[in-house]
Amino acid sequence: MPRIKLLPTAQAIFDELDEFTGGARMIMAPDLARFMGRDVRCVREWIQENDLTAYPVGRCSAYMLRDVAKAIADARMAS
Repeated sequence: MPRIKLLPTAQAIFDELDEFTGGARMIMAPDLARFMGRDVRCVREWIQENDLTAYPVGRCSAYMLRDVAKAIADARMAS
């Protein structure tokens, strides 16, 4: 599969997320909370603050790994 063009820091995070999800291109909030080592409520607030697009998957919502990786990289650069 072709690589998504991201900044090097975001690409590294994307690769970690890709490995964490087993190759899936989307992640749900509880899985993201486990990845980030945070509580699900904190992660949901973080998702809203970063205005990530939610995609319906059954009764839940999932988020694109690309968008999550960019948001995490931006947050790390800001701090």
